[in-house]
Amino acid sequence: MKNFNLMLAHVSATLLVALLLAIALAAQGVFAQERDIRPGIYAGGLGYVFSEERDLDADPGFMVGGELPFSRRWSGLLEYWQVDTEFDNSSLDADMRYLRLGGNFYLAPGWGDWQPYLSAGAGYLQIDPQNGSTESEPAIDLGVGIKRHFSNNLTFRGDIKTVHGNEEGAFDLGIGFTVGYTFGGGTPPVVPPPRAATTSAPVVEVTDGDADRDGVLDSRDDCPATDTNLAVDDSGCPILEMSQRRQELLINFEFDKDEILPQYLSAIAEFADFMQQYANTSVVIEGHTDNIGTDEYNQDLAERRANAIRNVLIERHGIAPERLSVAGFGASRPIADNSSAEGRERNRRIEAAVSVEV
Repeated sequence: MKNFNLMLAHVSATLLVALLLAIALAAQGVFAQERDIRPGIYAGGLGYVFSEERDLDADPGFMVGGELPFSRRWSGLLEYWQVDTEFDNSSLDADMRYLRLGGNFYLAPGWGDWQPYLSAGAGYLQIDPQNGSTESEPAIDLGVGIKRHFSNNLTFRGDIKTVHGNEEGAFDLGIGFTVGYTFGGGTPPVVPPPRAATTSAPVVEVTDGDADRDGVLDSRDDCPATDTNLAVDDSGCPILEMSQRRQELLINFEFDKDEILPQYLSAIAEFADFMQQYANTSVVIEGHTDNIGTDEYNQDLAERRANAIRNVLIERHGIAPERLSVAGFGASRPIADNSSAEGRERNRRIEAAVSVEV
């Protein structure tokens, strides 16, 4: 078993050197690309070689963990390792458990979707023999690894770490291979474009186009997705035109009455709809009468007619009171000749108009 430990240690050292060389090559492109920075979980196998000072066999185990990115390069990890082993010179079993909190520093994808990283952490190492007291000690670890996305959510990682506990000279070696699940939609890391060929190639002339067919070439089109039905300016953007919107209200009353006749309720509703659509508008409701009666009486009647319209707009249509004001003009502003019954009927009226610039 001791020979097996030494062989596994040599293999591990060879893998470590190979991985460090690979990272050195990838480091030439550090920060040249971005990586996928989504949180995830993972689990897999673990090969663990104990230091000779511990008198324990090298054995396989398992590990589970979670990763939470902090930035484009840094992420934090929480991992649990467990190995079932036995002592070198006896058949007694022992369990090794290691709970670590660490961080990864990602260098660059390097080879397509592969993401090499450096790792460091600290935790609590516990060795629990079958017969005997449990030994617990703080530990630190250093290592290198590589991670790859095989789909939008499925990942693989492999890493190698040296673990050092309190015991002097005790440097263990752990080799892990895990698969994981990355949460969220995300996009896979960007694959670098192929290096340009050294041989000369024919130059292809790019012709300027007009993708949205608005009459402005794409090279100077600031609004590249304009509807073909819209007029555009020299920059390809729609030409905005201001227009005036106006709504009028004209209601007539019976002689000496301020009650609203039913046939005018739909006109009041349309006027209210306009004011609700343009909430920044306000209006003055003007009340008028014919010339029959005294000036004082006609002034009061004109105001009562204006207030009747105002109350319907407030109570039935929810127009805010502060947007509505009234003014009574009595018989002072006729629009028809008061000498005829028809003219007097036209003068018994309410006028209101609201306009807005759109």
